[in-house]
Amino acid sequence: ELCGLCCGPILRHECCEDLKIYLKKYKVGLSVGELVDRITTPSVKEVYRRAMAQDHKPAHEEALTHTRPKLIAEYQNLFAEIDVLLSPTTPITAVEADPYVLWSNAAKIRDCYIQNVNLTSIVGAPSISIPLENPDGLPVGLLIDGNIGCDAYVLSVAKVIEELLVKL
Repeated sequence: ELCGLCCGPILRHECCEDLKIYLKKYKVGLSVGELVDRITTPSVKEVYRRAMAQDHKPAHEEALTHTRPKLIAEYQNLFAEIDVLLSPTTPITAVEADPYVLWSNAAKIRDCYIQNVNLTSIVGAPSISIPLENPDGLPVGLLIDGNIGCDAYVLSVAKVIEELLVKL
Protein backbone atom coordinates (compact mmCIF):
# COMPACT_ATOMS: atom_id res chain seq x y z
CA GLU A 1 0.00 0.00 0.00
CA LEU A 2 2.79 2.47 0.86
CA CYS A 3 4.50 1.69 -2.43
CA GLY A 4 1.37 2.67 -4.32
CA LEU A 5 1.11 5.90 -2.35
CA CYS A 6 4.71 6.77 -3.28
CA CYS A 7 4.94 5.59 -6.84
CA GLY A 8 2.30 7.71 -8.54
CA PRO A 9 3.23 11.10 -7.09
CA ILE A 10 6.97 10.53 -7.54
CA LEU A 11 6.62 9.22 -11.07
CA ARG A 12 4.21 11.90 -12.28
CA HIS A 13 6.15 14.79 -10.79
CA GLU A 14 9.60 13.63 -11.82
CA CYS A 15 8.49 12.52 -15.26
CA CYS A 16 7.07 15.94 -16.06
CA GLU A 17 9.89 17.89 -14.44
CA ASP A 18 12.71 15.73 -15.80
CA LEU A 19 11.20 15.80 -19.28
CA LYS A 20 11.22 19.62 -19.22
CA ILE A 21 14.88 19.59 -18.16
CA TYR A 22 15.79 17.04 -20.86
CA LEU A 23 14.06 18.99 -23.64
CA LYS A 24 15.82 22.19 -22.61
CA LYS A 25 19.25 20.60 -22.07
CA TYR A 26 19.30 18.87 -25.45
CA LYS A 27 17.67 21.79 -27.27
CA VAL A 28 14.94 19.62 -28.76
CA GLY A 29 12.94 22.67 -29.74
CA LEU A 30 9.68 21.38 -28.33
CA SER A 31 7.77 22.08 -25.15
CA VAL A 32 6.46 19.14 -23.13
CA GLY A 33 2.98 19.89 -24.48
CA GLU A 34 4.19 19.89 -28.08
CA LEU A 35 6.00 16.62 -27.52
CA VAL A 36 2.93 15.04 -25.93
CA ASP A 37 0.84 16.15 -28.92
CA ARG A 38 3.15 14.02 -31.11
CA ILE A 39 2.69 10.83 -29.07
CA THR A 40 0.80 8.36 -31.26
CA THR A 41 -0.15 5.74 -28.66
CA PRO A 42 -3.46 6.92 -27.18
CA SER A 43 -2.94 5.47 -23.69
CA VAL A 44 0.56 6.98 -23.37
CA LYS A 45 -0.65 10.35 -24.62
CA GLU A 46 -3.49 10.29 -22.07
CA VAL A 47 -1.10 9.49 -19.21
CA TYR A 48 1.08 12.48 -20.10
CA ARG A 49 -1.89 14.79 -20.60
CA ARG A 50 -3.28 13.90 -17.18
CA ALA A 51 0.13 14.28 -15.59
CA MET A 52 0.63 17.71 -17.14
CA ALA A 53 -2.79 18.93 -16.02
CA GLN A 54 -2.12 18.44 -12.31
CA ASP A 55 0.06 20.10 -9.71
CA HIS A 56 2.13 17.21 -8.41
CA LYS A 57 4.30 19.15 -5.99
CA PRO A 58 2.18 18.63 -2.82
CA ALA A 59 1.72 14.90 -3.38
CA HIS A 60 5.36 14.54 -4.43
CA GLU A 61 6.52 16.35 -1.31
CA GLU A 62 4.28 14.16 0.88
CA ALA A 63 5.64 11.02 -0.77
CA LEU A 64 9.27 12.09 -0.32
CA THR A 65 9.03 13.42 3.22
CA HIS A 66 6.55 11.03 4.86
CA THR A 67 5.44 8.01 2.86
CA ARG A 68 8.75 6.94 1.30
CA PRO A 69 10.67 7.03 4.63
CA LYS A 70 7.98 4.75 6.16
CA LEU A 71 8.27 2.42 3.17
CA ILE A 72 12.07 2.33 3.47
CA ALA A 73 11.79 1.49 7.18
CA GLU A 74 9.39 -1.39 6.47
CA TYR A 75 11.64 -2.64 3.67
CA GLN A 76 14.70 -2.61 5.92
CA ASN A 77 12.76 -4.41 8.68
CA LEU A 78 12.03 -7.19 6.20
CA PHE A 79 15.73 -7.52 5.41
CA ALA A 80 16.61 -7.76 9.09
CA GLU A 81 15.20 -11.29 8.79
CA ILE A 82 16.29 -12.33 5.27
CA ASP A 83 19.31 -11.85 2.99
CA VAL A 84 17.54 -11.68 -0.36
CA LEU A 85 13.99 -11.94 -1.62
CA LEU A 86 13.32 -14.21 -4.59
CA SER A 87 10.18 -13.81 -6.67
CA PRO A 88 9.04 -13.95 -10.27
CA THR A 89 10.06 -10.78 -12.10
CA THR A 90 6.40 -10.38 -13.01
CA PRO A 91 3.42 -12.13 -11.46
CA ILE A 92 2.38 -13.45 -14.87
CA THR A 93 4.35 -14.65 -17.86
CA ALA A 94 4.49 -12.56 -20.99
CA VAL A 95 1.54 -12.94 -23.30
CA GLU A 96 1.07 -12.16 -26.93
CA ALA A 97 -1.56 -9.47 -27.06
CA ASP A 98 -3.54 -7.45 -29.51
CA PRO A 99 -2.34 -3.79 -29.46
CA TYR A 100 -5.92 -2.62 -28.90
CA VAL A 101 -6.16 -4.75 -25.77
CA LEU A 102 -2.87 -3.28 -24.55
CA TRP A 103 -3.97 0.31 -25.20
CA SER A 104 -7.39 -0.05 -23.65
CA ASN A 105 -6.01 -1.76 -20.54
CA ALA A 106 -2.62 -0.06 -20.38
CA ALA A 107 -2.74 0.97 -16.71
CA LYS A 108 -3.87 -2.45 -15.49
CA ILE A 109 -1.30 -4.26 -17.62
CA ARG A 110 1.51 -1.89 -16.62
CA ASP A 111 0.64 -2.16 -12.93
CA CYS A 112 0.58 -5.94 -13.16
CA TYR A 113 3.93 -6.20 -14.90
CA ILE A 114 5.75 -3.69 -12.67
CA GLN A 115 4.31 -4.64 -9.28
CA ASN A 116 7.24 -6.88 -8.32
CA VAL A 117 9.97 -4.51 -9.56
CA ASN A 118 8.45 -1.23 -8.44
CA LEU A 119 9.29 -1.43 -4.73
CA THR A 120 13.07 -1.58 -5.08
CA SER A 121 12.97 1.37 -7.45
CA ILE A 122 11.05 3.47 -4.93
CA VAL A 123 13.23 2.59 -1.91
CA GLY A 124 16.55 2.65 -3.80
CA ALA A 125 17.41 -1.01 -3.23
CA PRO A 126 19.28 -3.37 -5.55
CA SER A 127 17.35 -5.77 -7.71
CA ILE A 128 18.28 -7.98 -10.63
CA SER A 129 16.23 -10.17 -12.92
CA ILE A 130 17.65 -13.39 -14.30
CA PRO A 131 15.98 -14.57 -17.51
CA LEU A 132 14.80 -18.16 -17.37
CA GLU A 133 13.85 -20.63 -20.07
CA ASN A 134 10.15 -20.95 -20.64
CA PRO A 135 8.70 -23.83 -22.68
CA ASP A 136 6.31 -21.55 -24.59
CA GLY A 137 9.20 -19.29 -25.66
CA LEU A 138 7.85 -16.13 -24.02
CA PRO A 139 10.07 -14.44 -21.43
CA VAL A 140 9.99 -15.21 -17.73
CA GLY A 141 12.43 -14.15 -15.04
CA LEU A 142 13.61 -14.69 -11.48
CA LEU A 143 13.84 -11.46 -9.49
CA ILE A 144 16.44 -11.10 -6.73
CA ASP A 145 15.91 -8.15 -4.38
CA GLY A 146 18.34 -7.11 -1.68
CA ASN A 147 18.61 -4.61 1.12
CA ILE A 148 19.54 -1.01 0.48
CA GLY A 149 23.29 -0.71 -0.05
CA CYS A 150 23.79 -4.44 -0.65
CA ASP A 151 24.28 -4.24 -4.41
CA ALA A 152 27.43 -6.39 -4.50
CA TYR A 153 25.75 -9.09 -2.42
CA VAL A 154 22.73 -9.22 -4.76
CA LEU A 155 25.06 -9.52 -7.75
CA SER A 156 26.98 -12.35 -6.06
CA VAL A 157 23.73 -14.22 -5.33
CA ALA A 158 22.66 -13.74 -8.95
CA LYS A 159 25.98 -15.12 -10.17
CA VAL A 160 25.63 -18.24 -8.00
CA ILE A 161 22.04 -18.80 -9.16
CA GLU A 162 23.04 -18.39 -12.82
CA GLU A 163 25.88 -20.89 -12.35
CA LEU A 164 23.46 -23.39 -10.78
CA LEU A 165 20.94 -22.91 -13.59
CA VAL A 166 23.58 -23.63 -16.22
CA LYS A 167 24.24 -27.00 -14.55
CA LEU A 168 20.56 -28.01 -14.76
